[in-house]
Amino acid sequence: MKGWLFFFVVLCFPVLAFAQSFDDYKQAAEQGDADCQAVLGYLYVEGKSVEQNYSEALKWFTKSANQNNAIGQTGLGLLYSQGLGVVKNYIEAAKWFKLGAEQGNSGAQYGLATCYENGRGVALDYSEAAKWYRKAAEQGNADAQLQLGICYKTGRGVAQSDILALDWYRKSAEKGNAKAMYNVGTSYLYGNGVARNYTEALKWLKESGNRGFPDAQHNVGVCYYFGRGVAQDYSEAFKWYMKAAQQGFAMSQSNIGLCYKMGQGVTQNYVEAVKWYRKAADQGVADAQANLGNCYFHGQGVAQNYTEALRWYKKAATNNSFNAQYNIGVIYYNGLGVKANQNEGLKWWKIAAKNGSQDAKKVLIEINEKW
Repeated sequence: MKGWLFFFVVLCFPVLAFAQSFDDYKQAAEQGDADCQAVLGYLYVEGKSVEQNYSEALKWFTKSANQNNAIGQTGLGLLYSQGLGVVKNYIEAAKWFKLGAEQGNSGAQYGLATCYENGRGVALDYSEAAKWYRKAAEQGNADAQLQLGICYKTGRGVAQSDILALDWYRKSAEKGNAKAMYNVGTSYLYGNGVARNYTEALKWLKESGNRGFPDAQHNVGVCYYFGRGVAQDYSEAFKWYMKAAQQGFAMSQSNIGLCYKMGQGVTQNYVEAVKWYRKAADQGVADAQANLGNCYFHGQGVAQNYTEALRWYKKAATNNSFNAQYNIGVIYYNGLGVKANQNEGLKWWKIAAKNGSQDAKKVLIEINEKW
């Protein structure tokens, strides 16, 4: 959110941005200078040279906006959209964004596009969203360029095109947008809009990951783990997974657990494996839930506990893990921590087999059961 207003002021009114002291701006604003009123509103939002105060920001943006100042209108739209210093009101936000957008303010155009994309304050309209994203994107707004790329990727408001999606992702990425860099990287990784190229994918993913984007950090880890675009290196994979895992990225947390379990890129440590599996499992990652169940089943990193194993296997099974479904069958068929129930065990093995479990298929063949 804070980056929005910084972008609006610096890009859309660079002459005024930080060219004077706060007192100078305030004096000019009090004398009715609409531009300085807008900048003063920004300073109150950001807490720059003055204590952060959204109510004061609202006051000065309103004064500026009422003089038909596009930056003031844009700032006012943002405050209404976020509920800062005023009750959140998407209708008011859209109204002020539109006034600024029609004057050519790229920040307002971006804000108005988000209103149309999400049906906030205006009727949901993907075509209008794409139109306003394009207007902002053509002025160099990196966030709008990214969003226009997403419009092309999803076919929302425009004809679907992976090639044009990549083109707009790249424009945004070249301005330093980390998510756009990630999208360029995944385009190369999966061959969307361009020939698959793991080396080029890794380059862009690293650029994004180095800026702290967790999805990219995870995928860099995947590249190192499987040797895509780079020599296989479990230590590097672990390092990149950890960067994302520490930001709460669930799939990386699951993979950290696997690395500790297998001793890949790190000293084998079942206790650490359980810790990281649990973090991911609590976020609903099926593989982590199944692997946590395995830890309880085998007593690795925790005391052996078939009841806990079954609990986690059932969570994973609900998330379509056929490995967990197979293991539930093992528990019921053999009466591990529960009363033996061969029919229940067969039921779960058949479910697992239908979902692709080779272990389940093998055991069903051995006991002459179909699935």
